[in-house]
Amino acid sequence: MEDSVEEREEDSDTEQEVSSGEQEEPISWGPHFVGKDGSKWSKHVPPSSRTRSENLITRLPGPKVAVKNLKGAYEIWKYFFDDDMIRKIVEYINKHIDKNKEKYSRERNAKKLIKLKFRP
Repeated sequence: MEDSVEEREEDSDTEQEVSSGEQEEPISWGPHFVGKDGSKWSKHVPPSSRTRSENLITRLPGPKVAVKNLKGAYEIWKYFFDDDMIRKIVEYINKHIDKNKEKYSRERNAKKLIKLKFRP
């Protein structure tokens, strides 16, 4: 009886099933807890392993070049919200206030915005 081997030209990331004739080596659990459903829980944290050389983040999070040189909260605010956008925000807030002003008993609680103020 000869053993036959099939070779594949491409790598496969799929799982392979073990036939009934082949037995995998049992996993050594060491000290563990057994749950009501038969699941095993290790008593100790597994040792840390080496970081894989795949899927590593090479760029650290943080501001991009365009905003790195901006100083202070006001400059950063103005970078993201120009005057036109602030005008639209005020407009939509005022529409919301008009729509819901009947719910307030005092007029000052439903006062319209004139200009959005930002204090650095």
